[in-house]
Amino acid sequence: MATVKSTININKYYKNQLEWLVTQNELSSVTEGINIAIEAYVKTKQKELYAKQMKKASQDAVFMERTLASQREFEKIDDEVTGQW
Repeated sequence: MATVKSTININKYYKNQLEWLVTQNELSSVTEGINIAIEAYVKTKQKELYAKQMKKASQDAVFMERTLASQREFEKIDDEVTGQW
């Protein structure tokens, strides 16, 4: 994984907590803790954004018809694979 060096300002309390987790061998470094936290935050925000986009798309009649048509086609594939045609 590629990394970049960056200077950031973080809350002292959280830095101290990360350092404590390192002393407890729960993290290998403060950097690891920061990266884990950023990854979790980004994944959460991406899921929220996707949910907003899907909600907006569900209001689009053309999108919904394409989606439902595709779903019907996949249902037929399941029947073909199981030999129930």
